[in-house]
Amino acid sequence: MLAAIGEESASLGEGTREVLRAAAIAGDPFHPGLAAVVVAVPESDLLPHVDELLRRGLVRVGEGPRQLQFRHPIVWRGVYEGAPVG
Repeated sequence: MLAAIGEESASLGEGTREVLRAAAIAGDPFHPGLAAVVVAVPESDLLPHVDELLRRGLVRVGEGPRQLQFRHPIVWRGVYEGAPVG
């Protein structure tokens, strides 16, 4: 299962993949603003990548305001464990 998640994330563009990893580091659920801090970009630069993640179904709208979450905890785990250290 984790290998399939790795393949799915590998099909993303580099910027979107970086945002996906930043979201995983920010937690599940996560706020886009925190993910932007992780990758050190303005939140407005992050949003097109978040839109792509939503279109692909990797993340979905969360329960709180401006909150997003991974489609499943296993997806979060696969992305988090695959993120580079440091």
